[in-house]
Amino acid sequence: MLRSIIDNPPQLKHRKPTPRYAHVSLNLCAVCVSGDQKWSVDQMPAEFQTTIMNTLATSQLVVRINNTVLYTGNIPQHSMAINGKVDDAHTMTHQLEFIIDGLDQQHGGWNVDGFGRVNIMLNCASFELEGLDMCRTLADKGTYTVDHVVHIPGGLYGQNGVVAFDFCTPIYPWLLANDPESYNNRYTSW
Repeated sequence: MLRSIIDNPPQLKHRKPTPRYAHVSLNLCAVCVSGDQKWSVDQMPAEFQTTIMNTLATSQLVVRINNTVLYTGNIPQHSMAINGKVDDAHTMTHQLEFIIDGLDQQHGGWNVDGFGRVNIMLNCASFELEGLDMCRTLADKGTYTVDHVVHIPGGLYGQNGVVAFDFCTPIYPWLLANDPESYNNRYTSW
């Protein structure tokens, strides 16, 4: 028996490595903004909601990671979750993009009784990567390009342009290297 095993050793099957993915979750919606106040579309007067709906119907939003489209369509009136995944098995650079079109404001917004001058904007209500809240990191490390001028994103987007955020996976080492103060404040406790 032992001799047969030695003469004919069992063949080991080589398994392919199991792919690992980092999960990405976004929550996007249209909001009405006046100064530092923001409201949902439903909170606006009925006569202004028609204007909002017409503006959103002509808007175009594309959300993609590494040129893979996760969503394409109008800017959503109500909160909409968008989920995706990126390769987490190797150290890789990724890019998250929001491409906004058709959201140009008429004369800097509209006057709405009781609300002041109101603009319609895309709101990134949440951005999670592997369960970590990345909204602040997006605001600090991302870019918002409008007419070839680069701005800091901030979470509200009211003009046509491209929001881009470059990051690497695995995310924890990248956060420590690129945003250590934020990482320490959010993810450690004594």
